[in-house]
Amino acid sequence: MWGYISIDLSPDPSFLPQFSAGGGLFRTLKGFEIGTSVRYMNFRRSEVILLIPSFILYLPRGFFYTASLYLNVDGGTYTLANRLSYKRNRWYAFLYVSAGTSSERLEATEDVLKYRTSSFGFGAEYRINKKFSFGTSFINEYRAGLYTRRGFDIYGRYWW
Repeated sequence: MWGYISIDLSPDPSFLPQFSAGGGLFRTLKGFEIGTSVRYMNFRRSEVILLIPSFILYLPRGFFYTASLYLNVDGGTYTLANRLSYKRNRWYAFLYVSAGTSSERLEATEDVLKYRTSSFGFGAEYRINKKFSFGTSFINEYRAGLYTRRGFDIYGRYWW
């Protein structure tokens, strides 16, 4: 069994949550993991509590499949996110598809509003050593009535 706890504070919460906290517990079984997470987000004018049941299936040759259902119980929105990932030596790559009535990113108030949403993306990351990695990803997200977002990210990561 493993789990996590997260806390985020926003210095400029004009559209981001002022405060966000979450945690999850996962159980490893033969060839897969199952678990659930909870995330609380406090926006200026509203609060959101998400339940995120997840399933991870480990496949041969370094592949694994993750399915997560993001449920905003009070708002009545949901998103099913599917991710196929590959991890081998220092490389990590992924391909994902999601669909539902809210965004899976959940970074702004608009992301939890009820709009038909679909997204897909892919990316790769290379771990230089035990502490540092860099990567890139592409996203295409369509939120009917709000926006279409697409573009590339380039990032570095520090692992501790």
